[in-house]
Amino acid sequence: MNLFRIARNSSLSILFITLLLSCNSENGNEEKLFELLDPAITGVDYTNTIPENDTLNQYTYHYIFNGTGVATGDINNDGLADMVITGNEKPAKIYLNKGEFKFEDITDKSGFKTTGWMSGVTMADVNNDGFLDVYICRSGPEKNLQAKSNFLFINNRDLTFTESSKAWGVNDMGNATCATFFDLENDGDLDMYLGNHADQFFANVNVPFTRKLKMDIHNQQHLFRNDGGKFTDISDAAGVTAMGYCLSATPADFNRDGFMDLYVCNDYLIPDYYYINNGDGTFTESFKQYFKHSSTNSMGSDAADYNNDGWMDIITLDMLADDPRRFQLLGGSKDIDHFRTSVANGYGYQYMHNALQTNTGSGHFSDLGFLNGVARTDWSWSPLFADFDNDGWSDLFVTNGYYRDVTNLDFMIYSDRILKQTGQKVKQKDFIEKIPFEKLSNYAFKNKGNLQFDNVTENWGLEAPTHSTGSSYADLNNDGNLDLVICNQGDKVQIYKNHGTKNNYLQLKFKGGKKNNTFGIGTKVILTTDSGTRIMEMQLVHGYQSSSAPTLHIGLGADESAKKITVIWPNGEYQNLENIKSKQTLEIDEKNASGKYVYQVQKEFTFEEITELVGLNFVHEEKENPDFKREPLLPHRFTMLGPGAATGDVNGDGLTDLIITNARESSGCKLFEQTPEGKFRLSASQPWKNGIDADILGCLIFDANGDGSNDIYLAAGGSEYEWPSPKYKHHLYMNNGKGSFTEKTDALPDVNCSGSCITAGDYDADGDLDLFVAGRLNPGNYPGLDIRSYLLNNIQGKFTDVTSSVAPELNKPGMICAAVFADYNNDNKLDLVVAGEWMPVFFMQNTGDKFVSQGSAGTRNASGWYNSLLPVDIDNDGDLDFIAGNKGENSFIKASITDPLRIYWTDLDGNGITDLWMTYTRQGKEYPLYQLDEMGKAYPGFISKKFTTYTEFAGKTALEIFGADNMAKNRLQASNFNSMILINNGGSFEMVNLPRMAQAGPIYGLATADIDGNGFLDIIGTGNSYSPRWSHGRDDAMDGFTLMNQNGQLSFNDGYAVGFEATGDEKALVMLPWKKDKLTFIATQNGGPAKMFEVKSGMHFIPAKGVETKALVKLKNGKTRVENLSYGSGYLSASQPGVWVNSSVESVQFIDGRGNLRNVRS
Repeated sequence: MNLFRIARNSSLSILFITLLLSCNSENGNEEKLFELLDPAITGVDYTNTIPENDTLNQYTYHYIFNGTGVATGDINNDGLADMVITGNEKPAKIYLNKGEFKFEDITDKSGFKTTGWMSGVTMADVNNDGFLDVYICRSGPEKNLQAKSNFLFINNRDLTFTESSKAWGVNDMGNATCATFFDLENDGDLDMYLGNHADQFFANVNVPFTRKLKMDIHNQQHLFRNDGGKFTDISDAAGVTAMGYCLSATPADFNRDGFMDLYVCNDYLIPDYYYINNGDGTFTESFKQYFKHSSTNSMGSDAADYNNDGWMDIITLDMLADDPRRFQLLGGSKDIDHFRTSVANGYGYQYMHNALQTNTGSGHFSDLGFLNGVARTDWSWSPLFADFDNDGWSDLFVTNGYYRDVTNLDFMIYSDRILKQTGQKVKQKDFIEKIPFEKLSNYAFKNKGNLQFDNVTENWGLEAPTHSTGSSYADLNNDGNLDLVICNQGDKVQIYKNHGTKNNYLQLKFKGGKKNNTFGIGTKVILTTDSGTRIMEMQLVHGYQSSSAPTLHIGLGADESAKKITVIWPNGEYQNLENIKSKQTLEIDEKNASGKYVYQVQKEFTFEEITELVGLNFVHEEKENPDFKREPLLPHRFTMLGPGAATGDVNGDGLTDLIITNARESSGCKLFEQTPEGKFRLSASQPWKNGIDADILGCLIFDANGDGSNDIYLAAGGSEYEWPSPKYKHHLYMNNGKGSFTEKTDALPDVNCSGSCITAGDYDADGDLDLFVAGRLNPGNYPGLDIRSYLLNNIQGKFTDVTSSVAPELNKPGMICAAVFADYNNDNKLDLVVAGEWMPVFFMQNTGDKFVSQGSAGTRNASGWYNSLLPVDIDNDGDLDFIAGNKGENSFIKASITDPLRIYWTDLDGNGITDLWMTYTRQGKEYPLYQLDEMGKAYPGFISKKFTTYTEFAGKTALEIFGADNMAKNRLQASNFNSMILINNGGSFEMVNLPRMAQAGPIYGLATADIDGNGFLDIIGTGNSYSPRWSHGRDDAMDGFTLMNQNGQLSFNDGYAVGFEATGDEKALVMLPWKKDKLTFIATQNGGPAKMFEVKSGMHFIPAKGVETKALVKLKNGKTRVENLSYGSGYLSASQPGVWVNSSVESVQFIDGRGNLRNVRS
C-alpha cells in the first residue's frame, strides 16, 4: 500500500462538501451596501481622458495611464465633505457639497486654475488657519520643467483659493506622484513628503543597488519641513534623499514611539523604503531590518490596525491576477537567474502580489496577504482601509485596472517582433490599436476578524468594470456611513452611496490648538468597547494619489457606546473619554489634554537568547543548487531541507551535549560538548568531518548497542545527486564511552535513501532501541513513489531491516518528513505515526509482532504537505494527542477540501522522461498552477505543438490542456494546508486547526513544556521556508511562536512578543538542560546561525533511563497527563528524552515497554 494513495479517493466527499457549502452560503442574501449614483443627479460628471497618438502613448511616457486622484474634505467648514479631482490632460475640478449628494462645480469662481499633467492631490491645512488647503502634484511627458511645477492652493476662507507654491517653497519641478502631509517633529505644523518618480526606466539587475544612484535632483524624493509660512527642503539632512519610482507614501507610528514613520512604495525594480522617525527631525531607512519581502511593483498603500491588536499595519498593492485567464495572459514571472541576480545586487526579495504587512510587535512585519485572502487583485492602485459596514473591523477597498494591457504576453511578443523587423522605425501609433483593452471590477473585502477577509465585491454592489485609480472615502451625507469616490480612466468619476444601517458608529473630529495642528493630524485613538480594544490614527493620505476627509470614523458594531476613548495628541498629551454614546460626531479639543502618554512599557520576556553567552558558534552553510534547472516545475527546492539537531550526553559527564547537521560542501556536522560552566565547545571527535559528500539532515544521539554510552546516527539526504547514488548512504558512529566516535559500517544494513528524520524506540519491548528511518524523496524524479523507508530492529547493537516482514506498508510509504514512535492507544506498545508531502498523517498500530495500518484514523481528507509531528497530551486526559505542522495558509499555493491542489505526472512528449504538472481548483475546475513559459521550458515538445499563443492557452483547464488520458495516469492530491491538533478520541482523531496566526507559514520545529506553570503543556515552534520556487515567493512570515495552553485551548504569541525571535528559514528545534537544570531551546536555520534561548521560569529536568517509553505526570490538582519519551519528534529534531517539571507537578512515573515502573518525586 502506498500512503499517498489515500488522497486519491476523496472525490465524492469533496463533491458533497462543496454542495453543502454552496447550499448554506449566506452571500447571496446579503443586501447591496453601496449604490452607484447617477452623475446627472450628483453634478459630478468629471471624466479623465487621454488622446493617444504618435507623441503621447505608452512608449513616449510609461506612466501615461497611471491615472489621477481625488481629495475629500470640508473646504468651507459647513460640515459637509467637498472634493477636488485631478486630471491628466484636463484641469482639476473642485466640487462643493450642497447636501444629499448634490455637488456644485465651483472651479472657475474659486480661482482654482490648473494646467498640465496632474496626478496626486491632497487636502491639508498648510498654514494652520483652520481651513483645508489643496496641494496638487504634476508630472507627465512634458520636458519643460516649469510645466511640472506643483500647485499649492491656499484657502482664502471664502470659497476662493490663491496659488502659492513658490511663496511656500514647494513648487518642485520633478515628476510628482503624491504629497503626504504629516507632523514629522510633533511641533504642531504639517510637514510634507513629496514622492517623485524617475523619468528614466531602470530595470538592470546587474547594477548593484544603492539609494544614492545618480539622478536628476528633480526626480528624487523630497522632505519639506514646515517652518511657518515657508517650507524648507531638509531631504539630505533628514536622510530621505533616494532614487525611486514613488507611487505612494504612507505615514504612521508603526513602532509606537510617538513619532510618525513613513513607508514609501516604489514601482519597478527599486525596493520600497521604510523610514523610521528618529524623533530629532531625521529618519533611518530600515526596510531590511523590519520587513522580509515586498511587492515588486508597489503602488498604492494604506495603514490601519486591521486586526485590532494595537499595532498599525500596512498594505501595498501589485498586479497578481486572480482570474485564471488573466493570470496566464499577463506577464510577471522573472526567470530564476534574473531573480537571484536582483537579490544578490541588493534589490531585496520582491514578489508580484499585494503585501499585507502585519505588524507583529516592536515594529516588525510579516506579509499575511495570502492568509487574509487579499493578495490577488490584478493591476491594482488604491487600497482603502475603512470600516464600511461599521462592524468594528477595517474592511478593504481596492481599485483595479489599467487602460491598456501592456504586459499582455502576446502583445509583447508582437511588438518585439515588429520593432526588430522595422529597425524601430515603425510609427508608435501603429502599436496602440494592438494593445489589448479590458475593464476590470474593483474589489471589496469584508474584514471578518481572525485574519480573514471575504470578497464581497458583488454583494456590496461594487462590481462595475472600470479602469479605476485614485479613490477616497468620506461620509458625504453625514449619515454615519462612509461613501466612496473613485477616479476612472476614460469613464466618469463614480460616487457610491453607502446604505449601511445595521451597526453603530462614532465620528471624531479633532481641534488642535496648543501648537496649531488644527485638524489633529497624527492624533491616535485607543478605543475600548465590549468587543475589545483597537488603535486608530488620524491621517490624511490613504490609497493612491488621494486623500480622505480629516474625520476619524469608528464602527462600533452592536455596541451602543464606547466604554473608553483615549485620545493621544502628537505632542504626547492625552485625554480620556468614557461611556461615549454611539451615532454621533464629537469634536475633541486639544486644550483638554494633559500629561504625557507612555507609549512603550518594557515587558518581561519569557525567553532570553543566550547564544553568545554560551559560545554556541554554528552557522549552517548552504550553497546555491540547481534544483529548478534539473526539474524545472518543482514546487520547492529539496537542497534546503536541513539542518537537523539532536541532544544527549556523549561523554558521560552528566551534561547534555548537542549535534547539528550541515550541508554538502560545508565544514560538516558539528558536535558540541557542554562544559560545567555552561559553555559549548567543539568536541575533539568529529569523524564525519571529511568523509560525507552529501547533505546530512536527520541525526540521533542514542545508545545503539546498550553499553551505556550514547552513539550517533546521521541520515544523508537532499537532492544534489540523482538516486540511486552511494552518496545517500547513512552512517552510524559508535562511542568508546568517552565521547570519541568511530563509524561502524557493519552495524547498519544497506540504508540508501535520500532520508529525512530518524526516530528510535523499543517497539518490540526487548530492551534495546530500534529505529525507523524515513525516506524523503527520490531525487530527480519528483514526486516519485518508489521511496524507501526502513524499520530497523536492533539485535545486540546491529540493525536488521525488518520493514517487509514487520511493517510492509512502510517499504514505500511516500515522501515522509516526520515520524515518531508513540503509544497513542495506551496499550503500552510503541506505535508509529508518520506524515509528509502529498499525504495525510498516518497511524501504524503496533500489534505486538507487526505494525498494522490504521490509515489516517480520521484525517483521511486532510492530505497535505506536513513537515513535523509532536505527540503531546494537550488536554491532560491521559492519552497522546498530536500537533501536525503543515504548509500553512499564507502562500501562493493553496489547498482545501473544496479546492484541492493536485499533481500529475507521465511522459507527455514521448521522450522517455517523466513530465509533471500541478493544478489548482477554482469553482470545480482545475487550472495549471504554472504559466505557459514555465511549462514550455519543461516539455516544449508537448506544449508548443498545442499552443502557439498565450491567448490560446489562457483560461484553458488542465483537462483541455493535457487530456483525459494523461490526467488519469498518476495523481496525488493535497486538500489541507492547515497545521492542526489531532485530538485523541480513543482510536480515532479529531482535527482542530491551530490558531489562525499559526497558519502564517509552514511549521517545522516543535517542542513542548509547561513554561507558564499552569499544569498544561504549551507548544513552542518555529517555521518558514525559503525553498519555494522564486515566482511563488518565500514563506517567511513566522517569527518563532508559542501556543500557550489554557485548559486545552491554545493562544498564539509571536516570537517578538515573548523574546523567542527565531525569524529565519527555521528547521530543527531541540530542548536541552543547560547547567543541568535550566530549560533551553536550540533553533537551527537553513543558511544561517543556530540560536539558543533560555526559558526564564523555574523548571527541573528528570531524564528518562534506558528504554522507557512514556511518563505519567501527576499534577497537584489531581490530574494526570502522559508524556512521550521516544527519541525524535518535530522536524529533524531529537531531544534527550525526559520530563520537565515545575511547581505544578507532584510526581512522575516512568514506564518502559515491558511495563516496568520507576517513580520519581518532583
